[in-house]
Amino acid sequence: MSSTLLVIYYSKKGSTQKMAAEIARGARDAGVSVVSKSVVDCTIADLLAVNGIAFGSPTYYSNIAWQPKKFLDETILEFYAQGHSLKGKVCGCFTSTGGYNDGKECLRMLELAFGDALKMRMVSGVVLESKDIVEGNVSKCYDLGKTIAQELAKASQGMGP
Repeated sequence: MSSTLLVIYYSKKGSTQKMAAEIARGARDAGVSVVSKSVVDCTIADLLAVNGIAFGSPTYYSNIAWQPKKFLDETILEFYAQGHSLKGKVCGCFTSTGGYNDGKECLRMLELAFGDALKMRMVSGVVLESKDIVEGNVSKCYDLGKTIAQELAKASQGMGP
């Protein structure tokens, strides 16, 4: 049975959406079914239907945008309130940023939310500066998609932590 990855992102100017598309392409090329959605369109039913999540936000002042934060605060909390859990599912986070150091802080916040708070199995995320994305330097995103797919395959075989 094939695993399914949900790529959830928020993108105002298109940079984070380009990252999301490349992550989805990498996962698909590695044999995983992929559903991509903006955080504003993502539902609890979407979370229930997948084996893993790739979650992306642009960096605003070293932190995540309010739309993804709202998703975490409302949709994910409601998901848990209904008795569901993301514990043990695979997750990789990504962020687009104007400055790399700000992006590292944003990625850290995302990974704390999904890894520490929600107990997901994290793979190392990606920070890309907007100028790199505009120039098409998004191979790290493709690689993240492939890495998530590999971890999903391990999880479906009962391997991994």
